[in-house]
Amino acid sequence: MEALYGDAICPQIAGLYLPSQDRFVAVEAWREFLPMILAHEYQHALQDQHFDLERIDLLLRENEDRALAFHAVVEGEAQFVSERCMPLLVERGVVPRVPGAGDLYRMATAAWAGAGVPGFFQEFALVAYGGCASLAGRVHARDGWEGLDRLLREPPASTEQILHPEKLESGEPPVEVALPEGLAEAFGEAWTALHGNVLGELMLRSVLRGMGADAVRALRASSGWGGDRYLVLESEDGRLAWVGCFVWDTEGDAAEWLDAVERAGMPREEPEGTPSAEGPALCSGGAGRRTWIVSGAPDGAPADSMRVLLDRWASGDTPG
Repeated sequence: MEALYGDAICPQIAGLYLPSQDRFVAVEAWREFLPMILAHEYQHALQDQHFDLERIDLLLRENEDRALAFHAVVEGEAQFVSERCMPLLVERGVVPRVPGAGDLYRMATAAWAGAGVPGFFQEFALVAYGGCASLAGRVHARDGWEGLDRLLREPPASTEQILHPEKLESGEPPVEVALPEGLAEAFGEAWTALHGNVLGELMLRSVLRGMGADAVRALRASSGWGGDRYLVLESEDGRLAWVGCFVWDTEGDAAEWLDAVERAGMPREEPEGTPSAEGPALCSGGAGRRTWIVSGAPDGAPADSMRVLLDRWASGDTPG
C-alpha cells in the first residue's frame, strides 16, 4: 500500500506537511496556488502543535476507518482555513483574486486522468478537501473556532459519521465487530493470516466499485454500514484471500449489500463483446443484519468449513 501510495499520489502533491520533521514543503509546479497551499500547510503545523497529527499512524494500526476519518477532518479543516485566508490576501494585494470552485477542482484533479491514481484515493480527496471542508464550515458557523478545536480533539469515530453528518451530530458509534473464532484456521494449514482491521463505509464503497459496481449502486449499497472487520490471508504458493464480516443498520441494508455484491460478481462483457477475465473466487452470505464476503476462497474441505463458520457467525451462533 505504501508503494502504491508513493507511485500514484506523490506526483500529484501540491504541498506537504511532515509532522515527524516539523516542516512543510510546497511544489514549484503549483506556484499559481502557492498562497493557498502555504496557508493550508501552515494550518497543519498549528494542528500538529495542538493536536498531534502523528497519532494518525497509531490510529491506522488500531482502526483504519477511524484513522481515515481523522485524516479527512484534518485536511478539511486546513482547507476551510486556507479558503478563509484568500480574501484577506486579495485585499492586501498578495494574490490577484480568490480561486473559484473550478480552479480548486482543476487543482485537485488535473494530474489524475491517466495517472493511474486508484479510485479510493480520488474519492478520499474529494471527501476530505470538499466534504470535510464544508463540515468544518458548518461547525465554525455554529460553534466558532472552539468547535473546530473540539472536532480535532474528538474526531469522528468513523468515515460513516463524515459521510452522514447527522450521525456525527447524534453521536451514533460504529458497531465493534469481531471475526468468528477459528476463521484463519478454517482456511487450512497452507494459509497464513497477514493483516486484519476495519474497512469502514468509505473504503467499502471503493471495494464495491473495484468489484465492478457503478458509483450509484456502490454508494447506496454501502450507506447502511454499521461496522465491520476484515482479514487478509496468504497461501504457501503466494495466493491472497480476503474475508470481511459486516453488520448493517437494518436487514434491508444487509440485503441490498448482498444483492450489490452478487450483481458485481456476475460475469460481465467488455464493450467489444468479449467476456472479461474472471477474478478470484468470490462467495458471500449472511442472515439478518450480518453479512460476509470472501474473495480468493480456497477449494474443497477448507471452503466448506469456512462457509459453515461464517454462516454460524451471521446467524449469531458464534461470537462476533
